Amino acid sequence: MERWVYLLPLGSSLGYAVAALLLKRAVDAGVGPWRTCFLGNLALFLVFLPTLFWWEPDWAWDPWWPPLATGFLFFGGQLLTMLSMTRGDVSVATPVLGTKVVLVALLLVITGFERVDAWVWMASGLTLAGIWLLQGGGLPQDRARVLRTVGLAFASAFCFSIADVIVQRWSNPIGFGLFVLISSSVTLGLSFFLWPLFSAPPWRLPQGAAGPMAAGAALLAVQAMALFIAIGVFEKAAEANVIYSARGMWSVALVWVVGHWFGNEERRAGRGVMVRRLAGSALIVLAIVLVVA
Repeated sequence: MERWVYLLPLGSSLGYAVAALLLKRAVDAGVGPWRTCFLGNLALFLVFLPTLFWWEPDWAWDPWWPPLATGFLFFGGQLLTMLSMTRGDVSVATPVLGTKVVLVALLLVITGFERVDAWVWMASGLTLAGIWLLQGGGLPQDRARVLRTVGLAFASAFCFSIADVIVQRWSNPIGFGLFVLISSSVTLGLSFFLWPLFSAPPWRLPQGAAGPMAAGAALLAVQAMALFIAIGVFEKAAEANVIYSARGMWSVALVWVVGHWFGNEERRAGRGVMVRRLAGSALIVLAIVLVVA
């Protein structure tokens, strides 16, 4: 893989961090997590739509199931992520969601789709440790809540991991443009089942929420496109996921530098928390260097 391709997941990680701040502001303004999920999937479909004309598809669509399965898995991963965040603890969910970097590598080996080198495994381990440190470590005291959060977050990571493996294996043979368009269509279609959970119709946004919602959803969709290209077109899901994990590092940096612009006050965390986060960031940078080198 050409070195420049690594810029795709790296750029995606930064885009995700900025989009997350924007969407958090929209959620806090009253949009709610479920409308945010729906509007994000709508933006994803619209961004993926032009890819049908960039890559010539095999209209035979054979095999038929991979893009459909990817759409279901992506939606399932989103739903489980939302549940782990809203009905569990974010401090527990985030590190568990980070297990995706190891799960992708493991699934690639188990399925025989790719031999994962030792340095990728090492980078995945460093990434897990870095994510845990970024989140600050420590566990809440409510054991049942912790177990529920771990279960939901791990199931989410597993769904996303299987989706990545399917994208790497079948998007090129089927045709990347056709593959991602079908997948995003399925995800958007399933999103309509969230409608009863909306506090108001998707087009009726609270005052001050429309701008952050639109910008965040658009940026989230564009970064997803870049990541899908790295995984599907260039077929390097394991390496891309290690580099993409830099989103945690970017999030910490953005919250510290410009978080107050988005109404985020996490920068007021104590010195000990910031030291752990800096250490976690250093581990993630080291993991990325291992992959790129």
